[in-house]
Amino acid sequence: MDRGFKDCAPQLQKLMELAGFSSFKELSQKAGVDELQLIRLRRGLVLQTRVEFLLKISRALNVSLAEFLAALGVEESSLEPPKAIATEYQRLQAEMERQRGALMEEFQQSSLQILESWLLQWPTAAYKARENPQ
Repeated sequence: MDRGFKDCAPQLQKLMELAGFSSFKELSQKAGVDELQLIRLRRGLVLQTRVEFLLKISRALNVSLAEFLAALGVEESSLEPPKAIATEYQRLQAEMERQRGALMEEFQQSSLQILESWLLQWPTAAYKARENPQ
């Protein structure tokens, strides 16, 4: 194939046959992906394809993502993230948790201010309503 990529068309066709698909168009419609994504896979651009599309296609084929990738010849070692990426992922997870806590605190503070204002105004509003029951 072009640029030394492995031709994955036979493996993809075998998975399609097992799932009962007769054409790439039928698979693309069932998976909800553009046919271009299937062309990329057939040409061996598996690792350059977004995970979102790989998941949709594997679900349409009734196989797990791991089984799908293995059938297309993706070695498990090529899926393992390098240490730097794993470290960055952990850092981002921690940052996200910190932000989540800060947002929750901000939400609670804002909610309390609104409730406090409402509670302070309630006696006056109730008094006015009793005075003028229209």
